[in-house]
Amino acid sequence: MATEVVMPQMGESIAEGTITKWLVGVGEKVERDQPLFEISTDKVDAEIPSPAAGILLAIHNAAGETVPVNKVVGLIGAAGETAGAAPAASAPAPQPASAPMAAPAPAAVAPAVAATAPAAPPAAAVAAPAHVPAAAAPEGEFDYDLVIVGSGPGGYVAAIRAGQLGMKVACVEKDPKFGGTCTHRGCIPTKALLHSAELVDQIRHAGDFGIAVGEPAIEIEKVHAYKRGIVDKSASGIESLFKKYKVEGVRGYGRLNGAHSVEVTAADGSRRTLTTRFVMIATGSVPRDIRVAPSNGTTILNSDHILEMERIPKSIVVLGAGAVGTEFASVFKSFGSDVTLVEMLPRILPIEDEEVSKELERQLKKRGMKVMTATQLTKAEPHDGGVKVTLKQGDKESEIDAEILLVAVGRAPVTEDIGLDKVGLTTEKGYLQINGVMQTKVPNIYALGDVVPTPWLAHIASAEGILAVEHMKAMAVHPLNYDRTPSCTYCEPEVGSVGLTEAKAKERGYDVGVGKFSFMASGKARILGKAQGFVKIVRDKKYDEILGVHIIGPHATDLIAEACVALQAEMTTEELMHTIHAHPTLSEAVMEAAHATLGPPIHS
Repeated sequence: MATEVVMPQMGESIAEGTITKWLVGVGEKVERDQPLFEISTDKVDAEIPSPAAGILLAIHNAAGETVPVNKVVGLIGAAGETAGAAPAASAPAPQPASAPMAAPAPAAVAPAVAATAPAAPPAAAVAAPAHVPAAAAPEGEFDYDLVIVGSGPGGYVAAIRAGQLGMKVACVEKDPKFGGTCTHRGCIPTKALLHSAELVDQIRHAGDFGIAVGEPAIEIEKVHAYKRGIVDKSASGIESLFKKYKVEGVRGYGRLNGAHSVEVTAADGSRRTLTTRFVMIATGSVPRDIRVAPSNGTTILNSDHILEMERIPKSIVVLGAGAVGTEFASVFKSFGSDVTLVEMLPRILPIEDEEVSKELERQLKKRGMKVMTATQLTKAEPHDGGVKVTLKQGDKESEIDAEILLVAVGRAPVTEDIGLDKVGLTTEKGYLQINGVMQTKVPNIYALGDVVPTPWLAHIASAEGILAVEHMKAMAVHPLNYDRTPSCTYCEPEVGSVGLTEAKAKERGYDVGVGKFSFMASGKARILGKAQGFVKIVRDKKYDEILGVHIIGPHATDLIAEACVALQAEMTTEELMHTIHAHPTLSEAVMEAAHATLGPPIHS
């Protein structure tokens, strides 16, 4: 049966595309994923790969024709096969949960991506079809429909979603408990420590609210006991969800042993082979060491080590002012340590909007933290009771003697020793390359999270897991738009953002407008005693579309959810401005910032 070639949807707001050139003629042989034709839309130009191997039987729409999305523009089949009439365009319908594993004929597959957020002209950030059916599920007898290697926020969420959709799933985990780095060595334990730190700060300022208390005493062992309790409950919750949705949790080290086989080595050395239709690689990442300061677990620590350090150092140097480093610096400043935050780049939180970075640096310094930007670590010399670090800032060198050096300069993907050679997969700088629906070049093997070149965020890995599983089930899926994924840093004050920064929007070619509203003018922020920071909205002047929202201040990591909805819905600032917000709430600041993009806000 012939495979239909359709006009893909290259963005959520794109309804048609113009075929500019056919790269293969009728009667010519074509390979799967070979460039088949070129299209142009009002937002992006692209080569569309072939959805199947075979002979191009028919071209229904010639070069120069404008075609609605999802319309069949050609047919690919076997030699001698007859092409039928061209069907009309139709929107793909989602498959029910009970849909069989065999997928319909595939449409054009999104080209492989090699960057987290590729530069693109104004409009959609990621060019990819709206509906990309999975390759036909392999025939034969398999133990499972899906085996997932890794149970972090990408793997375990994918396992649950697959179970909900009726797939037989196994999730392999090398650690004693499910949940991965996020649950055990990342998001959950760090936020528990940050909450304890926040309470310490609130108690210190209780007198401002008429509550007389003494200086709070930090019992660090109990802080860590509280942290472990939260982690254990989270891990138990994952196991309960596995049971609910009939996901088999398999403990051991998983390695690919073929395109449809995963070998699991248990702690006792015993081995078990799992055969499967689909494989998902979700092995995550580990803290990255640097040559000049390799971690030793005592005085030079990485993020794994410091989460288990049940003491409060008198002094700590934190190398790396991304989210991880800034959060730990905030924790230990609240706990009473002398903190120096060092960043090699010109500003802290370098991926955030420049104004947010500047405001955060100002607030951290106001708290008594030393912040050094554009500074390199040139030497780290451990000694009894601490470590001497040598720093170079421009032409000036300085030395700091501290109890602890925390190295928080990024993470490395876990892609070695997982059997990639058995299936012909290779990496670029350690990362697996995938297309818009998380497929590797081996169609039944998917990869997501920290092993692919997309942002290192738990919620992104979870979204990628859901996308991949629904693609396996031949459901109507949309490749993720990484411009619309939020970034949060849970320091004091908090930072939350989504969309383009002002600089990035200008780089993309937008005519940019900006509105800001200070929390100093927010009644609720003053009630909380946290009136520092602001909300900043970046918009496109031409269409008034919201391009980005950047928040620094109280509960910024919660407030950013409204902005995520606004970007996903392609709202204008005028629509946001006229959305009634409850009073008094912190969210009013978002509404006021929308006012500020079009004129003066009400309360400023």
